[in-house]
Amino acid sequence: MGFDKSIYAEKFVQLLGEGFIVRSEASFLIASHHKNPPEVPDKIYWFQWAITIAYYSMLFAAKSAILSKGYEVKTHNAAQIALGHLLVPDELRLRSFKSGS
Repeated sequence: MGFDKSIYAEKFVQLLGEGFIVRSEASFLIASHHKNPPEVPDKIYWFQWAITIAYYSMLFAAKSAILSKGYEVKTHNAAQIALGHLLVPDELRLRSFKSGS
């Protein structure tokens, strides 16, 4: 199954019309997110925390890349659509690496 960029283009226009993606001239945005850990965190807490931090790191990186193209997104779904529409190239170029060079 290949990547169909036209689906992302359609969804991007739809979410733009619905206000989930908006034009922006902001050069930066700051977001903070704090959680209070339990009194004595167990091992599973730290695994869940690592997954949460990794996810939000990727989300904010995507939102930054989208902002660099002049748009802001309001939802996680809108971030996925905008990322696919604005930043995934129409065609991926594959490089061949020769061993020893």
